[in-house]
Amino acid sequence: MAFRLLLNRIGFSNPQATAFMNEGIQEPGDLSTYTHSDLKGLFKHLANRDIHPPYMAQHELQIVRHWVEKRIPLGLPIEPALFTNEVLQVWGEKMKAANDIKDTEKPAIAAPPAFKKDTKWRVWKEQFQNYLGSKVGQCKAPLTFVIRPLDAPGNIDDYPDDHDQMVYITPHIGAGYNHDNRVVFNELKALLINSPAFTWIRPHDQSHNGRAAWKALLAHYDGTTEQNRIKEAAYATIQNRTYPGE
Repeated sequence: MAFRLLLNRIGFSNPQATAFMNEGIQEPGDLSTYTHSDLKGLFKHLANRDIHPPYMAQHELQIVRHWVEKRIPLGLPIEPALFTNEVLQVWGEKMKAANDIKDTEKPAIAAPPAFKKDTKWRVWKEQFQNYLGSKVGQCKAPLTFVIRPLDAPGNIDDYPDDHDQMVYITPHIGAGYNHDNRVVFNELKALLINSPAFTWIRPHDQSHNGRAAWKALLAHYDGTTEQNRIKEAAYATIQNRTYPGE
């Protein structure tokens, strides 16, 4: 079995690999239901049965778990043969970097103020995008993936940064996306409900479609008609302004 060969390659003996797989982990995808702590707990359970995979093998299996966890939401393959020694090195560094970030994690960005009649849309839009970017959804991606410009996932080669990969490659399908899409709508509704802007997302209230609601806001506030209205209002203000001495 391919997964057994992967376990052997990272340092498990055949009896250790058998004992580990007998716990119900038969392929890489099974690791997706385990957290780092869960896997450590499983190794303690095996140790109580006098099964002791080398520490480095345990550590490298954590790297496999991290690799699986990040690739599944992106719809990328996780066959054991793809986890080469080069991948092990790269993803070991990525896992360490992710753990370092957790150790020094900054507080989450606060939500923007509630939208009002005189709110500057472009400033508020950027604040809202930054806010979503600080929140990770059920798909393990920053919630900005729900409101990215393109519907279809991008090409992974175009996004070397892990954060950008999660935003631009995570598919808009499945239960995880449906949950995150609903969360984005609820965030928008809470901030817009007492403002004129709620008019544009109201049609999506029943479906809780955050992506559709965001597109409706962009179509209105970033659309040609609204931009022309803003320009005309600014021009009228300049024309009507009087200065001392004139």
